[in-house]
Formats: sequence, C-alpha cells, structure tokens
Amino acid sequence: MNLTNIRKITLVGDLHLGIRNNSVEWMNIQRDFLLDFLLTKVDEDFDENRDILILEGDIFHSRESINVRIQNEAFDIFKQLAKKFKRGIYIIIGNHDVYYKDKNEIHSLKSLSYLADNIHVFESPEILTINHSHNFLMLPWIEDMTVLSNTVNDYRNLCQYIICHADIKGLKFNKWTHVEHGIEIDALNTYKRVYGGHIHHRQERDNVLYTGTPYQMDRGDIGNIKGFYQLEVDSPVLVETFIENTQSPTFVKFDIMNILELPISEIYKKFNNNFIDIMININFANKLSVTRFLEEISSIPHRKIEFFTYTDQTEADAEMNSDFNPEDGFNISDIFKMYLKSKEYSQDVKMNLAKKFIEIHQFVKSQNTYA
Repeated sequence: MNLTNIRKITLVGDLHLGIRNNSVEWMNIQRDFLLDFLLTKVDEDFDENRDILILEGDIFHSRESINVRIQNEAFDIFKQLAKKFKRGIYIIIGNHDVYYKDKNEIHSLKSLSYLADNIHVFESPEILTINHSHNFLMLPWIEDMTVLSNTVNDYRNLCQYIICHADIKGLKFNKWTHVEHGIEIDALNTYKRVYGGHIHHRQERDNVLYTGTPYQMDRGDIGNIKGFYQLEVDSPVLVETFIENTQSPTFVKFDIMNILELPISEIYKKFNNNFIDIMININFANKLSVTRFLEEISSIPHRKIEFFTYTDQTEADAEMNSDFNPEDGFNISDIFKMYLKSKEYSQDVKMNLAKKFIEIHQFVKSQNTYA
C-alpha cells in the first residue's frame, strides 16, 4: 500500500474497549480520551488532507464476543474518527482482536472496516509506503514465533520501520516482569525504529519503542506515563513526538501518614479523578477512623478509594497488598496471603514465595489469558 503527500501519523497503542467486564465507567474514560483529549491535541496542528491515524491492535478487549453496548460505542467512536482522519485510519490486528489464537482470518475488526472506506485493517504482514521514502512493515499478531521471526527477517531489507503487535524479548511487561518469549531484540537491529503494541507498559530500549496503552488500565500502570505519539513523515528524516495523556484517570498509591500531613488543596491535586490506594501500617489501622477520613475528603472528586494494611516485614508484602486487578472479580493476592499466613514457613521463605507470586501473577495478567 502506497500513500503520498502524508504529513503526520498519529500513533496510538492498544485501546481494549470493553475492559472491566464492559464497564460503563471505563467505556466513558476511553471515549473521553479518543473523542475529547486525542482529537483536541490533534487539532492543535492538523491537516485533514495529509494526516493519518495508526492503531496498534487490541481495539476490543474480549476476543470471543463483543458486548452489544461496547460495539455500538465503538461504531460511534470510529465513525467520528474516520470523519476526522479523512486520509485514513490504519489498524493492525492484535491478539485480543482474533477469535483463534493461531490465525487471523476471524476477527472483531471486520465490522469496523465496513463503517467507512478509509478504515483499513491489516490481517497479514504488509508494507505501507509513505511518501515514497518511509517503508513501514505493518505486522499484526502472529502466534507462531518461528513464523514471526522469519517475517521480521524477510522484510529487513525492504522496510526501515515496523509497527507491530508482538512480544519482544528483553523488554518488560511491567516494572516487575521481563518478556521472556517473543522476537529476539537483536533480530530487529537492522530497522531504524520498531513501534510496538501488545505490551501495555510504555518503554524504550535501543531502537524498540513500546508505545503502551494511551491510558492507565490497572495498578500495574502506576508511575508509567501514558499518551500517544505523532510521527512527522513529510521529510526524509522521521520526527517522533510524545503527547502525554493529562486527562484520563491514573492509579496512585499513598501511605496514610503522608496524606494526613498534606493540606486539602494538595490532596485535591493528588486524588482528583484518580483511582486511589491508601496504605495503612497495621499498627496504625486501629487508630484511624476511616469514616471520618472519607468525610474530610468527600468534597474531592475521585474515582475510587481502597484501603490496604501492611506490616513492616517486607516490601514485597506491601506490593502484594495492592497488586491485584479489580477486573478479576476476586482478590487473588488476598487469597494467597491468607494461604501464606496459614503456613509455618520461615520469614525468608514467605518473602521469596511472595516475590515469586507477584512475578507469576504479573506475567499471567500480561498474557491476558483471563480474556
């Protein structure tokens, strides 16, 4: 596919429409980002005849079935996006978009491609040539690692860039867990730049950039700044700019002792529109009136506040107190802690087991096997 007279690419990572069991709140968060924040930022310097939008896959969260309300919301969103980006929206298929894990023929993005002639979905690897000078390998999800590696190798003399949805070894799922399966990062060193979806943690190593999800989606995103990228492609040298998402809520964690020392105005800044975890030392928990505390901050707009107790034993224990995904429907970390407390293990053994549990739990979540 060849595109000419293109000025700028707006590049956005995984959307996962329908997360949190098709939560209305989360659909509104995602909609607000796409139709308010994203378009407002794009409008600061936009040419409707020369600018395009590229999405890196996992448009929907569920690979097996799409909730009707979520689908209708998605249709409305993409109709508006297609009207805005007249030169085209280009989407690579992610693993959450395909019904079968090992093939891409049946996927949820076909419906989006029928909405408008300028929405294009890449089901298989294809070269997207921009202005006769920038060749992008549009690389959708490929389950088979051998096929994926061979594909990357086959295009290395044909393309300078890759936009993919894939695991790349040597990078991280999150601040705890490294990617141990996927493309060898050295296999990508002939490309000028590799832009990756699939991994939600925004990060960069060598020539590889995982753009990350455009908004935080769970506690694993704490501290990871989200947003989207713009690539200027109207000259021989590609220019890359990151636009931080300053609108969507974030996940934040505070110790109660630090919060109690702040004036209301400062608490407002930290709590406003966010999902908040408050850590309380077990020795102080009985002295704190949670009801009174909530009354004092009732005027501060926030998404949700959850309280967790911890001891002074280990940092791993403190992490586990808040390391679970609300979407799970049950707190698997609490279950594990209860099990651990029931065992007469030494403190060192408990600490090592806790660290290993966090590592495995984060890896399983990053694989999205619960979807």
